[in-house]
Amino acid sequence: MQAWIRHGILALPASGLLAIVTSLIPGAWIDPSVDPGGFARASTNVALANMIGIPAAILLPIGTLALYLSLAGTPAEKWALGALLLLFAGLGLFMPFIGILAFAAPVLGRDYLNGDTNAINVITESTRTSNPSALIFGATAILLLFISSLLLAVAIWRSHRIPKWAGIIYAVATPFWIDPLYIYQPTVAVLGGLLLLASGGWIATGVITKRLE
Repeated sequence: MQAWIRHGILALPASGLLAIVTSLIPGAWIDPSVDPGGFARASTNVALANMIGIPAAILLPIGTLALYLSLAGTPAEKWALGALLLLFAGLGLFMPFIGILAFAAPVLGRDYLNGDTNAINVITESTRTSNPSALIFGATAILLLFISSLLLAVAIWRSHRIPKWAGIIYAVATPFWIDPLYIYQPTVAVLGGLLLLASGGWIATGVITKRLE
């Protein structure tokens, strides 16, 4: 179990690293509602960025689970458990949006470039807040993920095992990383990835060091 925790906690900085990679792929943040032609031409890159985003999202709860296990039996355990459960729920609601861009974008991009000027509207209308289902799923996902990051920060703060600032940086990183808006992108997403990488690395170092003592 100890070896699993030491290896599993590395999923946190790994998730941050992949988040940075996805954010830096050219064209990944073109707004389809503003520039459908540019989005169509970059649709392969959009798909690639979101395909990389899927393992980035998967690694996050793996690292959080390792952190929870490392805090078992401490006053921080219940906070870490709450963060883990809300993280699973939030990512579950958020993954359909990543899936749409990962798998539908290149197909609809080709249709648009072949003359179907309404093709990109499928993505716009299915992911925008004007779609009630997208609004409910998206808003709930972001809220759950934000609360999860706050609970994890509290868990780290109360653990007395991991530097407290690591938890604070993690809590700040999450809203930037999951920001679904195209405003100031990719700057916001890159910043979120960098903060996630830094906080994840700091948390991992604290857990591994403590386990080796």
